Amino acid sequence: MGKEMKLIWKGDTRLGPELTDSMIELAEQRLGVKLPASYLKEMRQRNGGHLRTVYCPTTRKTDWGTNFIQLRTVIGIGYPDGIDGPFGSKYMVAEWGYPDIGVLIADTPAGGHDAVMLDYRACGPTGEPSVAFIDEDRAVLPLAANFDSFVALLQESEPGSAVGVSA
Repeated sequence: MGKEMKLIWKGDTRLGPELTDSMIELAEQRLGVKLPASYLKEMRQRNGGHLRTVYCPTTRKTDWGTNFIQLRTVIGIGYPDGIDGPFGSKYMVAEWGYPDIGVLIADTPAGGHDAVMLDYRACGPTGEPSVAFIDEDRAVLPLAANFDSFVALLQESEPGSAVGVSA
């Protein structure tokens, strides 16, 4: 078994209350999906917050003109801005016109112009979702096969220049 990957949080501030089984059940009911065990494990440790590992490499240039995206926070469960709250995933998908592919789990410094989502299109509502970046044009850019793989990609510093791109 490989090294266990964990989100590296910035500071001590958590966004949501301590996560309980009943909060998870309610969130899954509201969202209509089974949330990944690896995401839930992270949220049990710290229910959302700002990250130190904010950079995620991508397979192509993004609308930022880079081969990476920058995250601001991973969103937790059971509070107004949580993934299941009144200003959570469903609200953000409708408000910002994101494709309805799953659950918004992370935001970026762009303030709503793009986001990171659990993508349930290939697995259905009870399967293991992949993770995708939604750019400002609402194109879906796959990031990782699952939440664990996504966490493994995250870095504290800006990834190096892309191959074939000169400075």
